[in-house]
Order: sequence, then C-alpha cells, then structure tokens
Amino acid sequence: MPLKITVIQSDVLSTLEETLQHISCLIKNSEKSDLYLLPEGFTTGFDVDLPKIAHKEAGKQIVLWMTEIAQEMKAAIVGSIFVEDNNKYFNRMYFVDETGVVAHYNKTHLFKLMDYETSLTAGTEKVIVSWKGVNFLLCICNDIRFPAFLRNLKLEYDVILCSINCNDIFNHSIPLLCGGRACENLCYCVVANRVGTDHLNCRYLGNSCAFDCWSNQLLKAEDKPVAVSCTIDKELLDKLRIKYPINQDFDMFQLNNPYRQVIYEKK
Repeated sequence: MPLKITVIQSDVLSTLEETLQHISCLIKNSEKSDLYLLPEGFTTGFDVDLPKIAHKEAGKQIVLWMTEIAQEMKAAIVGSIFVEDNNKYFNRMYFVDETGVVAHYNKTHLFKLMDYETSLTAGTEKVIVSWKGVNFLLCICNDIRFPAFLRNLKLEYDVILCSINCNDIFNHSIPLLCGGRACENLCYCVVANRVGTDHLNCRYLGNSCAFDCWSNQLLKAEDKPVAVSCTIDKELLDKLRIKYPINQDFDMFQLNNPYRQVIYEKK
C-alpha cells in the first residue's frame, strides 16, 4: 500500500516555542500524511556555539514534542536536532511514531567547513528503519555527498530520508544529489531543507525535493515555509526492481572501515 510522505520546509524563529509552533502549524495545516520529514537542526539551525543550542538529556524535550505530534497526526515524525548525550554532542536524527522513538541515527559525515568535526561526535552506524512494510535509510545533510556510505548493494532499503540545512551557496546541488542517490540505489530519496536567514547571515532557499528510482522528481518546494507531499509505492518499486534488475550489475566493494549496519524493525 502506498505511503504519503510530507516534507516540512520550515524556518527557525526567535525562540524554541515559536519555532515548534511554526512547525506544528505547517504539519497540522497540511494534507494528512503517513510520515513528516523535518530539516536538519529544525529546532535551532546551526551555531558555532554547540553547548548553547544542543538539547540536554539527548533531546528529551523535543522527542516528547515529536511524540505528541505523531500521536495527534497518527503518523511518524522524522528530523534531526543537536543534542548533548553523556557529555558528547551529536547531530541526531530521530524517527518517532505514536509509540515514541522507533530509532535514532547520529550523523557520520560532519561538515569540515564549519569546524563541527572538532565539537561534534560522528556516528558509526548506518541506520535502516523498517516501518509499515517499507525500509527507510536515515541520512543527514552532508551524508548525501558520500555514495559509498549510502550504497544499496543488497537493496536493504527502499527510501532515503535526508534532513538537510543547506544554504544558498549549495542550494543548486540539492536536487542533483537527491536524484542521483535515488537512481543509483534503485530507491526513493526525499530531502527536507529549511528556509530563512540565520544569525550567521546565511540564507536558506528551501528547494526540498523527492525523486523516484528513475530520477523523476516527485515534489519541489518553493522558497518559503511550506508543507509539500509525495507518495512512495513499495509494491511498484519491487516490481521495477524485478523487471529491471540493475542491482545485479552493481560493483561490489567493502569499505576499509565499514559502518555497523543497524536495522530497527517496527511492526
């Protein structure tokens, strides 16, 4: 049965309360969906002062908010926030549904241009979530630049969910990367970016998007706060993989330092 995914292309406002209210309104005023994808760092955006923006107790307050929204919408909420956990800082993506946290993923490829690698702790796992019969690979921003990390050699996943915080300098590359990752991995790829201008004077132009396994664009978001939806069809994808078994020609390889693959299964 097809699943509807809604990208929430939000801004970061003056206070946390305003930001969460802003996102809540975008979700509640959008079409009914099975899953809502939020941008990277959706509560705070970026800041060079991580202790100032990182949520304490591994983001407990935000996870509670995500769970409440998931229960109200009877859907899953996915997005990344900066957290402090056991005296370390992570860029952590949470996958939350009506029951609470289904899975979390710590960003592995940190952004060197912002010197985040000296402050954040990189993740060591490749995380796949099996939910409602679909396998989702969790991905955060810079991860999408690394095709070897995302490679779907055994067709382990069906959809890449990627939360990004990509400013105007890199905005043009968003659909290129999204479409490329979808096509080369025989999967769907859905990307949620933010909009607005942050206190570092970086501009964010949205351009959130989604592509199918032939690089057909399923959604595109304009430069404004908006909720945009697309449908992914696992049954159709499986038929295409059988009819066009391109994966049989994949070049097989193994990373020198392989990431531990973790699959969370939610019935």
